[in-house]
Amino acid sequence: MRITAFRDGRVLSATPHVERIDGANSGGFRESALSLLGPDDEVLVLNLGDLTYSSSAGLRAFLIIAGEMQSRGGKLILHSMAKPVRDVFTITGFDRIIEVARDGPDARKLAEEVH
Repeated sequence: MRITAFRDGRVLSATPHVERIDGANSGGFRESALSLLGPDDEVLVLNLGDLTYSSSAGLRAFLIIAGEMQSRGGKLILHSMAKPVRDVFTITGFDRIIEVARDGPDARKLAEEVH
């Protein structure tokens, strides 16, 4: 799975280039995202603009990543979700567990609040 990323201080911003996260690739997605983290990263911002579908396995991957960020004293922020993905997060209540921003600038504002 290809994920592009850049670091700005203690904020790691990444874009997974995948349309679906499901049982077939959720483990690879989770491991790829977690392997990007450096020891000083406090916030992981994921741009989900390419994602059109997430199964329950995908939700679990996001939850595990959020747990890792919480154990570091930081947070996971997701942004640029397509409506079907955002709807899944809203219906399941994951939007109350994981920070969801409308777009990149909103995500950056939320990331700044962590510092």
